[in-house]
Amino acid sequence: MSPDERLSNLKHHCEFLANPKLNGRVPGHEGNRLARNYIRQQFEAIGLTPFFDQNWYREYPAQAVAKQLRVPTWAERSELV
Repeated sequence: MSPDERLSNLKHHCEFLANPKLNGRVPGHEGNRLARNYIRQQFEAIGLTPFFDQNWYREYPAQAVAKQLRVPTWAERSELV
């Protein structure tokens, strides 16, 4: 793959993942699911395989982590704007 092709490929990935249609990729929302599936498909396309438990996804308590770090939730952030 030429440098120009690599740059074009990278640009395509960045444009998809930064697309406003993904609504910020908020955990638990459709945009997050779309981004997650896109990344998984790209990993599989280049021959990568899952590491943990043969599963691409790891669950974690996002709300608990946000509270512990004192990070406002999505609803609280939108009220701050």
